[in-house]
Amino acid sequence: MPKATFKHLPDEKRERILHTATQLFAERGFNRTEMEEIAKRSGVAKGSLYNYFRSKDDLFLHVCRDAIGRSRKATWGEVQDHWDIYEVVDHIFRYHVRFEFSFPEYHRLHLNFSSSRMESFSDKLALESEQHTSRRLKHLLKEGVRQGIVRSDLDVSMTAFMINSLYILFMASLVSRYYQIRMKEYLDIEDLVRGYDAISKADVFFGRVNKTRAYDFWSYACDLMSGGVSVAKTHSYGNSQYAFPLWLKQMKGNQSARLIRDSATKKISTLNHVSDQKTKEAILPHFQSLFRNNPRFACKMIRQLTLSESEVKFLLGEKYLHRMKDIVQCAEKTDEKQEEIEMTSPIKRKDEEEKKENTDLKQPSIFDF
Repeated sequence: MPKATFKHLPDEKRERILHTATQLFAERGFNRTEMEEIAKRSGVAKGSLYNYFRSKDDLFLHVCRDAIGRSRKATWGEVQDHWDIYEVVDHIFRYHVRFEFSFPEYHRLHLNFSSSRMESFSDKLALESEQHTSRRLKHLLKEGVRQGIVRSDLDVSMTAFMINSLYILFMASLVSRYYQIRMKEYLDIEDLVRGYDAISKADVFFGRVNKTRAYDFWSYACDLMSGGVSVAKTHSYGNSQYAFPLWLKQMKGNQSARLIRDSATKKISTLNHVSDQKTKEAILPHFQSLFRNNPRFACKMIRQLTLSESEVKFLLGEKYLHRMKDIVQCAEKTDEKQEEIEMTSPIKRKDEEEKKENTDLKQPSIFDF
């Protein structure tokens, strides 16, 4: 902990000492950083530093705690209470990338005090650094399970640990030379950055076209999107195979099935006086259920809609295809005595029955004789 004299310093001087110490500790590490160099770069006497801190250990601890606090505020400060686990994870990854690029020295300090032979500092800083994030992630995961957006069989503690481990390793890849080389080996991120830079410049030209109607800029944008992206690659990517879109192949393969479906849908839409879209969304599932389970209904619909054999197959589906022969034979019969389906509503049928009963109970008239 710093002495009381450090807290009474002017803000500008206090920040200058902290910034200098942070930069040197992050650049050289604890063991190779001297108090004399910190004092010299800060513009204060070496003896003055010892008036503010008891030792280099105390200064290092204070610098690390300050870095932890600033990093936590930058990462979690804008997190909203109503965000779920997915929104929070997306935010802390995206937002902290910008923070790492602006203040890489803070994560270098983290790598420093968490390294081997720094156990005396790790014992004092580990809980301060990790406990806040651990509790927040576990709480968010438990809330996600309760709301049903996270699997209930998930190990909350292990998942929180894996998220934070991925976060730490990714941030280290932005500031540590070793991890930068490692990330490049896996992701070729420099090529990716150059490619996106070309696309962003093309977007600037498109913006100028939209604003000024100077369509000559289109040629520059097209050159950047094509040639600019191509020259961004420093080597050939053997694992990038360009092929005809798979979804187009699938669409072509089931084109005949879609045509049959659309044909049957159109006939049902005409019968019900609704749109094809409405039939697909609301009517077709119920129509198919009746068609598969009510042979009399199926026979009448085949005759009334003049359904083709392929349309009958579509409406029956693979599971009920064994009924097709009987249904088609039933529909082809021309016997006038064949029973028809009455499409009378229950209310109308009830009214007719009541009317018939009233007729039967009516007193006979003399004219009936």
